[in-house]
Amino acid sequence: MTVDMVSYENMSISKITIRDMEPHEQERVRELFESVYKDTFSAKAPIFDDAVRSERIYVATYQGSIAGMATVWEPDAYVHYLFVGREFRRHGIGSAMAENLAEKYDKPLTLKCLIENVAAMAFYLSTGWTQIEEGHSGEGPYARLEYKTRRR
Repeated sequence: MTVDMVSYENMSISKITIRDMEPHEQERVRELFESVYKDTFSAKAPIFDDAVRSERIYVATYQGSIAGMATVWEPDAYVHYLFVGREFRRHGIGSAMAENLAEKYDKPLTLKCLIENVAAMAFYLSTGWTQIEEGHSGEGPYARLEYKTRRR
């Protein structure tokens, strides 16, 4: 199987690789998902396999470690989760993941972010995501954001 792989150069981290998750990495990705979810929402994470069912899972690696993960509902180019491990934040990994994913799809990426998640909202708005609407869910008010690749 051919693995789609792109590497990005960054000032803080010399090389980030973004690619499809491989089956043997699922446990480590699950651990990252649960850790970031708990840190972000102070709640128990949903069951990983159920939460990402039918979504494509990508990982960002740095020196052999899984530094980030993203899941995409491909029919809509909807990013359900985009998580970067605490020790890898502020090094361009989230930005590189967004740009790499945007290049893969023929339409802009979209996602929803709870407005109370101030850190995530600041990240998205500072890295090229645009707020296109607001809404309300059982978890609270959210912003729907869109990202278009800068390379087309």
